[in-house]
Formats: sequence, structure tokens, C-alpha cells
Amino acid sequence: MTISRLVSTRTGKVTWRVRIKQGRAVVESATFSTLSEAKLFESTRRTQMSRIDWVDPARGRVSLGEVAEEYLASRSNVAPLTQGTDKQMYRQHIGPTFGKRALARITAAEITEWLGRLADREVAPSTRRRALAVLRGILAHAVADRRLRVNPAVGVKGPKGGVRREGIALTVEEVSRLLAELPEECRPPVILMAITGIRVSEMCGLRVGDVYRSPQGYMLRLQRSISQSSHDGKAYLGDLKSHRARSVPVPRLLVEWISKRIENADAVAPLFTTKRGQAWTRGNFATRSGWTKARRRAGLPDVRIHDLRHTAASAMLAAQPDVLAVSRVLGHSTPILTLSLYGHVMDQGIVRVIEAVEGSWGDVGGTEPRKEEGNPLV
Repeated sequence: MTISRLVSTRTGKVTWRVRIKQGRAVVESATFSTLSEAKLFESTRRTQMSRIDWVDPARGRVSLGEVAEEYLASRSNVAPLTQGTDKQMYRQHIGPTFGKRALARITAAEITEWLGRLADREVAPSTRRRALAVLRGILAHAVADRRLRVNPAVGVKGPKGGVRREGIALTVEEVSRLLAELPEECRPPVILMAITGIRVSEMCGLRVGDVYRSPQGYMLRLQRSISQSSHDGKAYLGDLKSHRARSVPVPRLLVEWISKRIENADAVAPLFTTKRGQAWTRGNFATRSGWTKARRRAGLPDVRIHDLRHTAASAMLAAQPDVLAVSRVLGHSTPILTLSLYGHVMDQGIVRVIEAVEGSWGDVGGTEPRKEEGNPLV
């Protein structure tokens, strides 16, 4: 660091310039009217630079857009659908406000105001939370790259609200009505999803070679999924949501169909296919099955494909409340997640347990409240 005395050739005024150097490069320069102010600034900067978390102020002058480009490009380790959603969040909601702003000038107050403007535009709470998460990620990348000392988005609270739609559990009769309205090639995968609860992306990723025999009968090894982006319509082959392979039994209703399907078939061929023999994706399954019209004809206008998973989970827990086994079939990371999503189904089991205990008591007397003279409540 250096302090230089400057004299104006026009007015003769004396000023003092402080130059902050890192190596041979000048990273900051400031001018003061008195020597004491210049020394105070130099001393402050010297103390700051001795700290391990010191950040070169010049590195914070780059735009958020430049860092966002680096951050989004570095996200190759996450699922393609997640990458696509993050890019959409930046393109639609973050870039227009902060894209050209210098990193060091973005404050927590501005981020809070930005969230408020999104709310005024009636952007859904879930979308605002996701946009805030992406912005936090970009700024965290800047902190890790020593462009910022602190992340101004960390203390900003995300919006609440946006009640999650509760799944619909279909009865056997309702599933039968729905199957009757679907094309023939769509019925086996719907039966599989409604009984085992596998996700539609997991159904799309099944191959002939994933079928194997066990002492309990035919099993399906789930180890990949085919997801489809809602932004560009592209299909992506990837891991399961839990990143852990699992196996589920083939329902008895499908044993004969599965036996015929795998006979002399190529191991890498899709297990379930369209009428033309192509692999299903979430998008083309919903379209080619005529799902929207089929559910209306079946008298089930609000049922989504994902409700088949809810149907299976509810039936499993109602029939056999072994939460660990159910969570393994569904591919949940922990039984706690299963309980948080479907625990209300087990309320029926709690009622049955209490009824069973009461039945063992028989007719026990002394349960009527004792009336006391002068008691106005009896």
C-alpha cells in the first residue's frame, strides 16, 4: 500500500491518494482531503487484507450475469431437469432484475423487494422460492470464488403459502373404470403404477433386461428413469430420484403379460412401449393414452398420473402398515418421508387398534359420570 501527496496544478489544493496493491496490481485506489483520513483508510484496508476472508473489491465489480453463466455451467452433476428449471428461473425472473448489476452492489433489501415484485405479478409461491434458491446458489458460487465476502441472499426469507395438492387414492373400482377408457398398450403400465407405486419416469426407464426371477416370482429391477423437460420437451435418461436402485415384485395381474413380453426380446428394449414400439416418456404417455379424456369419461376428472402412486401407497399402508417395507417399495430415502406424505392413511389402523383393545375389555361398568347434588353441569 502507498500514500501519495497530490497537488493540483490549477488550484494548488493538496490531496492524498491511497493505492491498495495485491502483488504488483493495484486493486483499489481512493483519494482523501487530509493525510489522517488517508492513513485511517490504509490502516483499515491493511487489517481487512490480513483476514482470511478478505475479498478483492475489484472482483465484486463483475455482473451477476457473468457469475450466473459460470454457476449454471458448473451444474452438470445435477439432473438435467433440475438444470433446465434453474436456467428458466434465471432467464425469466432473476436475469431481468439482477443480470447487469455488479455483485458487490446487490443487497438483501433489494432481494426482498424483488420477491415482493414477483408476488405482485402473481408468481406462484413455489416459483418464488425456487427463484430465490437459484439466486442464493449464484451468490454462494461468487462467495466460493472470492468475489463476495458474504452472500446477501442468505438471510432473506422465502415466501410461505402455496398449499401442496393432496394426492387422490383411487379405489379398485375407480382404477377399473379408468383402465376401460385407456388404449390397450397403456393398461399394463397403469396397472403396474397403481399396484406398486413406481413413478411414471421409472416405468418409462424399465427395460426387458430389468425383469428377473426370484424365489418369490418375477421381479423388476428399477435402476434408471426417463424424464421429460417441460421447457424444451426433451427426454433425459438418468438415475432414480433416490439415486439408489431397488426391486419391486411384478403384480400377479401382469405375470402373463410380462412372460410374453420378455420372450425372445432384446434385453435393452423398453419393457413398455407405444403402439409403434417406442419407449414411453411422461409427455407422450399422457398424450397418447388420452389421459385427460379417459379420466373424464371414467368420472375421475381431477386424477393425475401421479395419483396412481398415491393409490398404491395408500393401499399398502392400509393393508400392511410396515412403513419400512412400504418406503423401500416406493423408493423413499427414509421411512420418515413415507410417513410425512402418507401417514394420514394409517389413522384407520390406529382406530382399529383402539377398537380391538376396547373389545377385549368387554362391558366394564362405572363409566357413567357420577351425578352430584347441586352440580349445574349434570
